[in-house]
Amino acid sequence: MEETVTATRLGGFDRLAAPMLLDLLAERGIRAFEAPQAANPATRGFDPMHTDVWVESGRVEDARRIADEQLPAFLEQTVSDDLGPEPEGDGEEGGDGDAIGWQAFGWMETHAAVVFLKVCEEEAISARAEYALDRPPPVWVTPGMRVQVYVDEFFVEEAEQLLERVEQRLDEQGISWEEPLCELSGP
Repeated sequence: MEETVTATRLGGFDRLAAPMLLDLLAERGIRAFEAPQAANPATRGFDPMHTDVWVESGRVEDARRIADEQLPAFLEQTVSDDLGPEPEGDGEEGGDGDAIGWQAFGWMETHAAVVFLKVCEEEAISARAEYALDRPPPVWVTPGMRVQVYVDEFFVEEAEQLLERVEQRLDEQGISWEEPLCELSGP
């Protein structure tokens, strides 16, 4: 027979950081789990980039200390280990040994940039973001800040044509996004 444990909501966390927090809590013997955030009428549903973390009620203060002190240090260490690709340099080797000349394409919301990069990959167009999107963002990234994306300079026009497909994918997945999808002037 399983022991019943009362859980308390610790707070809302970035969907990429929450699993790391759960690992830190588990290492210290604190039982925790993540659950989707409740629907928010202001955003027309749940926030796909955030999740709630719940912990056993008797360990909330310990968990809060870990979330406030140890998680940021862990994330900073992780980000400093790999800030992602350096888009300013030209000379990254492509798959065929040719150097790729990266051109700044524009600024997108993070979840839109993820879909844009996937669509570019499907079309064999080299594209990347200013920092790795499969890891927690660097400490200098503020909530709601858009990420700059870069495209192989020879495929900029083709990449522009893919923006409509990105919009359709976001809509199909029920992910809200702000107009314009891609800003050329900055975040």
